[in-house]
Amino acid sequence: VDALVFCTPHFLHRQNLELGAAHRKHVLMDKPIACTLEDAQAMEEGAREAGIRFMVAENYRYMPPLRSAANLIQQGAIGSLTAVHMQTTKYQRSTGWRLSREMMGGGALIDGGIHKVAALRMVAGDPQRISAVTPTKVFPEMEGEEAVYLWATYANGMVGTINYSWAALGEPGTDPFLAIGTEGYIQFDFYGSQLELHALHGKERLHFHSDLNGLAAMHDAFLDLIIRGKPSATPPEEATGDLRFVIAAYTSVANGGTPEQLQS
Repeated sequence: VDALVFCTPHFLHRQNLELGAAHRKHVLMDKPIACTLEDAQAMEEGAREAGIRFMVAENYRYMPPLRSAANLIQQGAIGSLTAVHMQTTKYQRSTGWRLSREMMGGGALIDGGIHKVAALRMVAGDPQRISAVTPTKVFPEMEGEEAVYLWATYANGMVGTINYSWAALGEPGTDPFLAIGTEGYIQFDFYGSQLELHALHGKERLHFHSDLNGLAAMHDAFLDLIIRGKPSATPPEEATGDLRFVIAAYTSVANGGTPEQLQS
């Protein structure tokens, strides 16, 4: 056995990593990296001290439409980025450990919503401030939030929004992404197979035919990491950055939506 793959409840992630480190086994850990920044940082340090390769399974960073959007934005295809909007609406009643705020480290945002945090950070980097609120509960048995509405503001004036809900009857398979720039916009659906670029030079449509959820590319990246030492797109440092964003959002929620400075 050369490596361990953990798909376990969030509160177990630190001890899972410690198990791998104790036996000098490389680790692929499901997102989020941990429930707390203290645990995440201890996990990073533990992996370094043990000399093992450690990667977090954040498949969104390997999805073809999102990777293409990030590349187009970096190349200036839509000018300077001014806004990024994402919305997820689905009806998902949690069971088991997902009902516990302590075991989850929160609720919907730290679980499925952290995918959207990773996507926002991938195309726009870290914001200066994050504001977030949660709506009236639909599922009273769930201790953590079942929905969150957040907006992030950047030093250059850019705005990012994430509306994420497990308690809304949305269209099945509808999960839109929209990036707006000074010279156009990019849109796609996370469950779709194409991306539309609307720019000053005209409209372009990109089609994707395989590995739409990014899982194959993610697993290949883990193999490249442990066999060849090739850095991955989802190192623990990036996952800790995603968690830091989520925790800032939770702090804002606790303070009635007051903007929270994102700590470096």
